[in-house]
Amino acid sequence: MEKIINRVNIIYGGMITALTALFGQYWFLFIGFLICNIIDYATGIIKAKYFNCNENSRTGAKGA
Repeated sequence: MEKIINRVNIIYGGMITALTALFGQYWFLFIGFLICNIIDYATGIIKAKYFNCNENSRTGAKGA
C-alpha cells in the first residue's frame, strides 16, 4: 500500500512541478479559467442544440 501512495505522490508532485514551470507560480488560476471556458463552451453547444435548434458557425462566432 505504501508503494502505491509513494507512486501517486511522485506523479502528483511531477505534474505540479511541470505546471509551475510552464505557467508560473499561479498556474492554478490558468487551469481554473480553462475549466470555466470548457464548461461555458459545452453548455453553449447544448443550449444551441437542444433549446434553440440553431447550431451553426455564424451564431457561434457571434457568441464568441
